[in-house]
Amino acid sequence: MTRLWVTLMSALALIACGGQKLVGAGNTTAPLVINTAGDKPAVTTGRGTTGGGTTGTTSSTGQHTSTGASSTGGGTTGGSSSTTTGTTAGTTTGTTTGACPNTGPQLAGNWTMTSQYNLQQAGLPPINQAFTDVSTALTALSTSGYITIPTWLLQTFTVLASFDVVYNQINVISALTLTDNTAPGDYTATENWLQATSTDSNGNVINVTPSAATGFTNPSPYDVSVCMPTATFASHDIGGALGGLITPLLDGIVSINTMGNYNTLAALLNYVFTGICSSTQGNFAAYAACTGYLTSSLQSTINSDIQAIQISLGVATVQGTGKVESGVLIDMGVWAGTDGAGTFDGTFSCTNP
Repeated sequence: MTRLWVTLMSALALIACGGQKLVGAGNTTAPLVINTAGDKPAVTTGRGTTGGGTTGTTSSTGQHTSTGASSTGGGTTGGSSSTTTGTTAGTTTGTTTGACPNTGPQLAGNWTMTSQYNLQQAGLPPINQAFTDVSTALTALSTSGYITIPTWLLQTFTVLASFDVVYNQINVISALTLTDNTAPGDYTATENWLQATSTDSNGNVINVTPSAATGFTNPSPYDVSVCMPTATFASHDIGGALGGLITPLLDGIVSINTMGNYNTLAALLNYVFTGICSSTQGNFAAYAACTGYLTSSLQSTINSDIQAIQISLGVATVQGTGKVESGVLIDMGVWAGTDGAGTFDGTFSCTNP
């Protein structure tokens, strides 16, 4: 009876535990637990359980990246994360220059160009003071009574002392040739300076033939482009032309104002600094006064001042624009120039006879 009672109680205990075998509190091995949160069996330590989890990452290379779910224990920690990244990059580089809709009449051929260059504003090195000093010395010698100084000589150095008036406005007549380039309305220009004129402070017109001047060179060739009504004259070098005019312009002043007694500045300076004083060698006082006024350093100053102007103008460039009136006339031209000392301007016009 007693055995039957024990058997019955054991059966009832089994039924109460869901059919599992009872494990005592002292056991160190946990019963099997069905993992409902993942697809791995649980790892059991003591009485606690850590459920299995699944972490999955799906990655596609391209414009979409997806990160899958992660679970820990019996629950799910962290939701799905989806990042969509798309970049459409495109760089289009291009320069489109539209052709001029109207390149005007045909301009290729031979032209006569008249230009005016206003150089006084260019900040050229001073030369006036050196000539003024010579004029002052000659006047002092004349006043002393030791030497008789011709009036024309005094007048010549007075005009030379205002030489900036001469290069303030230099007028040039040149033969301009325009030659067709490949593009419509585009030409290569060459200039041959035929004549240069200016006016001294005494009102005398100084005429120079550039080709006869030592050191003179014509302007460099340049481009002329036309888009009606404007003709654009590209930047070009005129340094050898302008710089080469200084000496002949000075010579012209000397020739006119000495009434033909001297035709070059070099010859006149040689007379002043050598000839005048030599004529007084028999008179010690007169010779001492003459050489005291007309010193070799003063002559050197004149030469160096002239050279400084030539160097400054020697790097001159100009560019300009004009209005194409017809196939035989370009007028209202404006020059913008630079030299070694500053900037200057000018005007021009062109006719095709």
